[in-house]
Amino acid sequence: MLLLFALVEPHLDKVMDEKEQENLSDVSIYVKGLDTEARSRYFDKLKYENGMKSLLDPYKIPTEKWSKDVTNWPSNEFGQIYISIKIQINY
Repeated sequence: MLLLFALVEPHLDKVMDEKEQENLSDVSIYVKGLDTEARSRYFDKLKYENGMKSLLDPYKIPTEKWSKDVTNWPSNEFGQIYISIKIQINY
């Protein structure tokens, strides 16, 4: 079963610069367990605005900040989700 969650507080998508990414005290246990190459790919996936900004490590966001209520989720069409998954698979 696929569970999707949305951030309850949108300000939690605070940007994380390269130095913050390198400081592993700011990342989850999951990220700490990744090898260097996998960690680099992980941080690349969090980047947006042509790699100029990065989202926080989603595994570090407290559980109570996420919502299972679909009315809080962004509105996405099936086609957008399909294309996003298709691009990631081909990446």
